[in-house]
Amino acid sequence: MSELHELLAMLKMRGLALREKQSSWPMRLLGKLLEHIAPGFMDHYITVIGSTIWIPSQRWLADDPARSVRVLVHELVHDEDRSARLPLSFELTYLFPQILALGALLAIPGSLLHLLWLLALLPWPAPWRAFYEARGYAAQHAMSCWQRGKPLDASPPGWIIDKFVRSPYLWMLPSRKLARWLVRRELLRIQSGRMPSVLRISQKLLGPR
Repeated sequence: MSELHELLAMLKMRGLALREKQSSWPMRLLGKLLEHIAPGFMDHYITVIGSTIWIPSQRWLADDPARSVRVLVHELVHDEDRSARLPLSFELTYLFPQILALGALLAIPGSLLHLLWLLALLPWPAPWRAFYEARGYAAQHAMSCWQRGKPLDASPPGWIIDKFVRSPYLWMLPSRKLARWLVRRELLRIQSGRMPSVLRISQKLLGPR
């Protein structure tokens, strides 16, 4: 699929690299640690760390080019959001509030302060993570509609809403209603033409529909 090749070229121009999770022992270790929270981490999830996009495998990328295009657009939206912010601010806000657990490293092990810091690891609502993912999944859904030659549907499908209220993203929102509102807001922005620049470029790659 030519769109996939174009997107891969766009990744390189933006300084992003693709690597296979299976080829990295830290990723394999992370997969073991997350197997009960995110059982599909190694085989179905894309993970972005810094300027590296970790994919399950090259075969995963080639098996379904249309799906790969949608997922890469999602990740490019994250990269665009990251580039628009101060260094590390995207990462810090994305991981908030769970990242506060790092404070435990500065406390005496077993102390009350140590335990209080560790409470941050609980599945508290993560508003910035939800905002970033709403933008990413809205772009992914838009690409899905356009690939099928259909106008953008501003009603997000249930599988997207599930992402916001289940374990893979640590239950980043407390309700499906809130998740639906947030994703729908982004879809309506795309409908009005206020879309991320990478999505606009990706839409043009599909050609007339």
